[in-house]
This record gives sequence, C-alpha cells and structure tokens, in this order.
Amino acid sequence: MTKIGVSTGDAIEIIGKRSTCAIVWPLSSEDKDDAISIDGLLRRSAGVSLNDYVIVRKAEVKDAKSITLSPSGYRLSGVVKDFNAHVKSVLLDKPYTIGDFISLPIFGGSPMYFIVSSTRPKGVVIVTGRSLPSISSL
Repeated sequence: MTKIGVSTGDAIEIIGKRSTCAIVWPLSSEDKDDAISIDGLLRRSAGVSLNDYVIVRKAEVKDAKSITLSPSGYRLSGVVKDFNAHVKSVLLDKPYTIGDFISLPIFGGSPMYFIVSSTRPKGVVIVTGRSLPSISSL
C-alpha cells in the first residue's frame, strides 16, 4: 500500500489480462509485501488465476453518472420496478469498470451475476447517490 500511495478504503486498479478495480484493505502482517489477495469475482474480472502476476496502481476514480449491468448467462424478463433501487443500494460507494463481474444478492435468495456493460464516464467509476443504474435485459 505504501509503494503505490494508497490507504485503507482507497480504490485501486488491478491489471491482469483485463483491468478491474477494488477497494484496498490491508493484509495480515505475515503476508508478503508484494502480494495481494483478491476474491474469485475480481480474479475473473481481471482475467487471472491464483498466483498470477498483476499490475496494481492507485485508481483515478470519477463519480458515475450512469452504470449499466447485463445479466451473465441468463435472460431477464419483467424486471421488478424497485429492482434498480436495490441494485443501486448494493453498488453504492464501490468502484467499477466495464467488464467487471458482479454478484447481486436477490432478496434473500441465491445471488444473480451481472457484467458491467457500460459506464458514463468511461474508466473507473464509483456509484454515488446521483448515479443512475440500469439493467440491460439482453
């Protein structure tokens, strides 16, 4: 964290085969100085596997005016009216970029998986109270 000038809670860009972003949290003191730990969705978003090398840098984050998610592996029909509000509450205050895989908990059931298909502006964006999320029903 010191090497790239970030603190707990800052957004970072993780570059593997693709670029993704995440929030920084410190590892335990026994972990290596040059290691990061990322979950399966972030690895999938970056196009990397366990023990792969990635580039990590502080992200230049912009407030999202809009963010569009597309379902991953299924079609949606008749999206519930309040669904966008639920999506926004899950995404709020987190950074995203095009191509990110997202798991959305759905009202106590199994999660649904989505891909960020567009953002405005482009690049790493953070969802704010003024952001307009939408779901593409591909």
